Amino acid sequence: MGNLIDYLAWKGDIPFSSLPLNDLDAAILSALAYIDFSRVLTEKDSLSFSSAVKKLKDHEKPHFLALDDPLKEEQYNDFLNAVLASVRYKDLILHDYVDIHDESEITQFAAMCFTLQKGEEAVIYRGTDETLVGWKEDCILSFMEAPCQRRALSYLVRTLSNSKKVHVMGHSKGSNLALYASLYITDKELKKVDGIYLLDGPGLCKDVFPEIETHRIDNKVHVFEPEFDVVAKIFEIKFSNTTIIKSDEQGIMCHGILSWQVADGKFVTCSTNDPEALWIQNTINSLVENLTPKERQSFVNTLFDALTKNGEKTVFDFKKNPVTVLERVLVKTFHATRRNKKATRKIGFSLVFGTGFEDLKSIKKISEFFFTNIFYGIVMIVFGILFVAVPKSALPIAAMTLLSAFFAFELGLNIYYLVKSKWNWKQQKLRLLFFLFGIVLYGALWGRDGNVSFFANWLFGIFFLLFGIWMVQSLEQNRKKSLFDFVWNILEISLYVVVGCYLLYSPEQFLPYGTFVTGCVLIVDGAMKIIR
Repeated sequence: MGNLIDYLAWKGDIPFSSLPLNDLDAAILSALAYIDFSRVLTEKDSLSFSSAVKKLKDHEKPHFLALDDPLKEEQYNDFLNAVLASVRYKDLILHDYVDIHDESEITQFAAMCFTLQKGEEAVIYRGTDETLVGWKEDCILSFMEAPCQRRALSYLVRTLSNSKKVHVMGHSKGSNLALYASLYITDKELKKVDGIYLLDGPGLCKDVFPEIETHRIDNKVHVFEPEFDVVAKIFEIKFSNTTIIKSDEQGIMCHGILSWQVADGKFVTCSTNDPEALWIQNTINSLVENLTPKERQSFVNTLFDALTKNGEKTVFDFKKNPVTVLERVLVKTFHATRRNKKATRKIGFSLVFGTGFEDLKSIKKISEFFFTNIFYGIVMIVFGILFVAVPKSALPIAAMTLLSAFFAFELGLNIYYLVKSKWNWKQQKLRLLFFLFGIVLYGALWGRDGNVSFFANWLFGIFFLLFGIWMVQSLEQNRKKSLFDFVWNILEISLYVVVGCYLLYSPEQFLPYGTFVTGCVLIVDGAMKIIR
């Protein structure tokens, strides 16, 4: 088996006038759309592809904006050289090149046209590039109509007005733009569209587009997705003609077009998606379904405000100081509004437990209860009584009880999913590996004397420190409510920070005293939370 480079060597000497556009051609043109011509081409330029590349090389090395390019730079270079050596592609006229990055509008949009032969055009939309504005726009697709979608529609309408026959295509977000534009052109314009090629891209969110007339374009659509597919399952729209393609990569890296396998002039296909991708698909869908459009918008704004705080423009800027970026994200989320916190909690539940909570009918009510003052108060009192009653062994007992309960729940959840999937072990591989890795660490705690005590001190010390810091955010709010709440809040913060430091740094022989005092604090504070 080979890839698109092998196809170019095999069919590259046949012009489009002799062999009409096919599935592999759509993939090749969609890959070429990732080349950054922004420095040398404008919308008014019209020249052969080989001339466009030559003009680009006079200024800089051609660069593909696909995210796997840094890992496959040599392969992309081979791919471009194969295209330039082919009769089929090198003399295609490239025109109407548009490349827009507008941070104020939150838009990353790029499109181009190739004239295949007289009167026949290929409209190609670029997928997400390396810019953060592009990634934010991807997230915007989950709660509103995005600017790039409106631009894609205008671009297609303009092209159709000057053409007799048009093929529309794109990879990743480019696929979403091709889908959107094709759905919203008129019936008269649609008659000029010969084919719509959707290469592993998300569909349209039903919350944003509740009525989508897919029947209008179903007979023209060709959907392509890799065996390990995640992207195309986001807001998935079912079409009659869907092809699942083998890839020589693993996991999410299958998204890259150059990894798709080719043999005998066709994609190498399989009958079903890799079941190992199902866990990721369900988790992503759960994240989206658990949030309202307003919660998605609020969370996305908070996240990207943190990511771009120090002027970061691309995802590769994070390499300079990833720890600082992560810290900013955590702090920004930590100080988020109440609505953002609710969204963050839902995301946390989905990431840790998958869709298990969604499968349980009452879980939404239960999860809401988990974040009330009543629940906090009850938990504090229970742990406070334990710490007061047996101060010498309370920390190890509490830590291992919590850990054991967590893994017991995870075990039940794994069994539930195995039964649900009819004991399809491969489908649940990622979930099971996560569980087994945790069990190994859990067993290691029991393997040597002192491990449990060390873990317990570390766990509760860190917890009380973080809890105290987390409560700082409510100071301003409580100061506006009443002087008593404000003073009590300061007292709580001080006590929990002191307790956290004591548990982390106190000599072992003095820990029971600190544990006893901690228990008293928890009982009093828990009772106050229930009363208030």
